[in-house]
Amino acid sequence: MKKRLFYFSVLVISVFFVQPFEMHGQQTVKLTDPYEHFRQAKLLFDSNNFPAAQEEFRFYLKSLQESTSSLISERTIVEYYIAMCSIYSMRPEAEIQAVKFVSDHPESPFSAKLITEIGVFYYETGDWARAIKYLSNSSQTNLEHKYYLAVSYYKSNQYKEALALFNLLKFESEDEFSLPAAYYAGVMHFHSEKFEQAIEDFKLASADPKYAAEAPVWISSAYMKLNRYNDLIGYVKPILADSSYQQSSGNLASIIAELQFQKQDYVNAAKSYAVVKEKSPMMMNRERNYKFAFALYKSKQLDEALLLLAKSDKLNDSLGQEMAKTRALILVDQQKWDLAYPALQEIAAMPFNKELAEEAYLMYLSLLQQNQQWPTLLKEIKSYQKRLPQNKQGELLVSMAIDALQKQASLSAMEDFMLNFPVGKVKFQELYQATCYQIASKAYEKQEDRRAIIYYKKSLDFAVNREMAWYARYALAEILARSNKNSDAIKLYVPLLAETNVPTGSRELSQRIRLSLAHSFAYITMYDRSLQYFEEYVANKLTGTRSVDDLRNLAELSIAKGDLTTGLKYFDEAIQQNSAQTTSLMERKALILFNLRKFKEASEVYLAYSSKFPNDPQADKMLYQSNVALARLQKTESYAAVIRNTTQFIQSKSTINPMFAPFLLIRAQAYENTNQWFLAMDDYVQIVRKYTTDSSAKEAIIGATELLKKAGRHTEAMELYHIYASQHGDDPSLADQWFDICTEMFQQAKYKLVVPELVRLIQEYPAYGQSDAINYMLGVATYHTKDYGNALIYLKRSQQGVSYANKSQWVIALIYEEQKHADLAIGQLVDLKANMAFQDTLMVDVQDKLKQLYGQQKKFDSLNQLWVDLDASDSLRKSQWAVEIGQYALDAVEYDLAKKWFSTSVDYNQDEVGAKAAIAFAKVLSLQNEYKQSNDWLVAQFIQSESRYYHLPDATVGQAYLSMADNFIQLKNNAQAKAILQSILSNSSDDAVKVLAKKKMEGIQ
Repeated sequence: MKKRLFYFSVLVISVFFVQPFEMHGQQTVKLTDPYEHFRQAKLLFDSNNFPAAQEEFRFYLKSLQESTSSLISERTIVEYYIAMCSIYSMRPEAEIQAVKFVSDHPESPFSAKLITEIGVFYYETGDWARAIKYLSNSSQTNLEHKYYLAVSYYKSNQYKEALALFNLLKFESEDEFSLPAAYYAGVMHFHSEKFEQAIEDFKLASADPKYAAEAPVWISSAYMKLNRYNDLIGYVKPILADSSYQQSSGNLASIIAELQFQKQDYVNAAKSYAVVKEKSPMMMNRERNYKFAFALYKSKQLDEALLLLAKSDKLNDSLGQEMAKTRALILVDQQKWDLAYPALQEIAAMPFNKELAEEAYLMYLSLLQQNQQWPTLLKEIKSYQKRLPQNKQGELLVSMAIDALQKQASLSAMEDFMLNFPVGKVKFQELYQATCYQIASKAYEKQEDRRAIIYYKKSLDFAVNREMAWYARYALAEILARSNKNSDAIKLYVPLLAETNVPTGSRELSQRIRLSLAHSFAYITMYDRSLQYFEEYVANKLTGTRSVDDLRNLAELSIAKGDLTTGLKYFDEAIQQNSAQTTSLMERKALILFNLRKFKEASEVYLAYSSKFPNDPQADKMLYQSNVALARLQKTESYAAVIRNTTQFIQSKSTINPMFAPFLLIRAQAYENTNQWFLAMDDYVQIVRKYTTDSSAKEAIIGATELLKKAGRHTEAMELYHIYASQHGDDPSLADQWFDICTEMFQQAKYKLVVPELVRLIQEYPAYGQSDAINYMLGVATYHTKDYGNALIYLKRSQQGVSYANKSQWVIALIYEEQKHADLAIGQLVDLKANMAFQDTLMVDVQDKLKQLYGQQKKFDSLNQLWVDLDASDSLRKSQWAVEIGQYALDAVEYDLAKKWFSTSVDYNQDEVGAKAAIAFAKVLSLQNEYKQSNDWLVAQFIQSESRYYHLPDATVGQAYLSMADNFIQLKNNAQAKAILQSILSNSSDDAVKVLAKKKMEGIQ
């Protein structure tokens, strides 16, 4: 404001001095006295003494009005100052004077300035309506006035107009106005639920230190309103992590904690509540402390949660009940049953939340059930039902009671519940029936018939389950039958069949009863009745007539029961009916014999089929199967018969017969099995050359290939395959078959042979889908044949695909290592490690190789980083690595570094690896002539009864004793060294350690 006044003062004074002296250059000194009033008024105005300045200006104006020679411009300037003094001294007539001045001097430049100044004055004094009135024009060209106008609109609740101006201002280059404008726009956007715009506005405003504390709170609240959980987390976390940021961090942490808790992100909620507790402890009221504890519980920080709950105020209210529940849940998770049970009972006794109380008690019952505390559970269920007979948990209680009773298997307890727990009486009766039935069934299986009878009859005392009752009666009859009391058994079977053989009965049990009746009648030599029930059984299975299908099924069942003879008779009977199914029945009979390894009989049936039906389309196939069965006998004479039969077929049949190739194949196999390999190979080759489209060609190429490989003729095997492949034209599987053979050769490490085949394969099939694999195999094969230049070319090609990129890069590293380019090898391995999934099986090899190369080059910083990158959960490997790195350091005479790594290994392993490191640590101390410290270390790690490695075998602990003896020798304390060595010889169970101890003893003596 002072700056503006100074500007206008200079302007007015310049006008005053220029105009009078320019137009009245001949004036005398008589004007000096009135002008002194102007000068005095101007000084008072500049010092903000506006009332006194106005009086002086009025006096001077009066003198001007009395002077005939005064200029209008002089009077205009003085009137302007008088009006400004009224404005700044807040006189009631100020606005009237300003309006009058503008009216009297519409063309004067001071009119616009006066209107502007009165607008700014009203803004600064908080008269928003008048500020809007007078700033509306000047805001068009003045950025500051536009900002004042926007604030005036905002203060007078004209938000639409204010927001329009703030949205313009916030993008201006002058931070003095743009940042506050962004803040105001953000507030209005937020309150109008335009949260996206609000976020952007507050992000702009946060650059202003005035809003740095508030803006993050507004932004966080906007993210919450938008339910943009991840964005909120991502925004707030860096702020909370910034130790230099203290303002509102408690509020922000509280917001994020509440949201994380609401979203059940308990791990992060716990972390956020911890920040609130640290930075704004006053915000941690009982409810937040409860939520903090609950979040700790949910994130498995059980001890911390219990500690926090213990420190919280314990009040008898609903929140206190929730806290008690959380404590109980923690105790449950910790399986501290002696504390968890009373804790749950305590919650159940609280009156504040009845549902929670009931839930706690039911959890108590559930835990008793889970922990198989059956007597206590049954007691508590009865107590609960007695205390609250009208509870809504009857079904659940019955279910728990039934589970407990089932596990206890106490019939007396079941009887007690049947009498005293009416809610589930029928279910308890059903349980009693089922339990008795199960006891009886187990006794039946153990042939404890007396016990089985007692409990089957007990199960019938409460026949709630009708079908179970039927099976109990059936079992009683079965007991009689297997006791050869078949007549008594029949007396039970017959009425039981009458009950079950109805639409609402049990068809399955009826069939079983019929079979049992057939057996029982057979046992008492009533074969007619046996046949009656057996045929009734057959009739009830199908149509009641002995059709071909009936006979087939009878045959199958007989054979399944082990009665092969009867089953074959049923097949023969069915075959003799000469139905349309005769051929399928003969084929089925032969197949059964074949599957039962009755190969001779199966061969005869297949041969009978081909003889009886020579014109049947399957005749040649059956003759083929007959020879297959003969071959399965695996006898010299049977192989001879196969060769004879197949040769007869081959000589008598046309070469275009569809079975010609299969007969050639089985003859080849017979030749092969009788070690007539060249004859076998001839048949295999003939199939491949002449019957390549036949299905047998595939087996033939395999047989031929195997024989050729057995003879070491891999080149011929591949040549034969190419002949086979050439007959198939565009068969898409050819490349795969070729690829498979090459893969097999590769897997057998036939690297010199496989390289030209792979080159040819990729040349013939340049677009083959396995090109990466081919290049990989070529790279590995040429690597093994020392052709490192081509190996690198092929391996780099194979890296174009994802599948072999890592493995190829691994082999490239090995090549560089072979070429003594250790740095290049390391570069490949480092890159491979960085781009490979941690779970990749190759990761272990890469890490081990890097460890070897770094160790050879004594790059201990790199070894350290490599060790840090190991799987933290694999403590054994980390310990083993630490030992090896320590050894590298020891080899480099870096004793302190060696001790550090050996100590690290000890920290990670309490078994053999750690023990090895502990002994190595002691040896380093010895190398540093710290013999006493070395012994102290060994005693602490191995010798004391509670030491880390005391439990290990004598082979390991003995090494520690040997090291101690060496140290005492170095300390010239031979007596103590001998005592230790004698102790080893007397007490150690490890012979190798004893041998070493004996040698050292001899050396001392």
